[in-house]
Amino acid sequence: MTEENVLNGFLDNQSLKLIIDGLFGNSIDVEKRFYFKNKFLLNYLNRKSRGILGCNFSLFKEDILRVNGFDERYQAPSIGEDSDLQFRLELLGVKIKSINHVAVQYHLFHQIQERHSQNLQLFEEIKKSKIPFTPFGLKN
Repeated sequence: MTEENVLNGFLDNQSLKLIIDGLFGNSIDVEKRFYFKNKFLLNYLNRKSRGILGCNFSLFKEDILRVNGFDERYQAPSIGEDSDLQFRLELLGVKIKSINHVAVQYHLFHQIQERHSQNLQLFEEIKKSKIPFTPFGLKN
């Protein structure tokens, strides 16, 4: 996806092509592109609990400071930093709310990364400890 494509309305003019590619081709998560105003439909589509994605989320500054931000020990992409942050926020009672079909997100294509075993091991340790604050974050 390029800035020029977005400005020229590429996605708005290619809906059918993207849906067909999402069903039978290489695209994934095409359904997340659609915006709905109907609250009943939004509640139905967002009934599944979803976590945060490090590429697109927001929260109150106070909450990120309470957990000391991202744990900088995660080295490989694909698991860890966003799952860890969500877990630690939820330990403090922060409610995670999905905005699928409410806000549109454009994501650049990249290869899906394999899970890194060190990241998995670190995340398992954090889940066992149940400590929301990381000393390896904003204030080291």
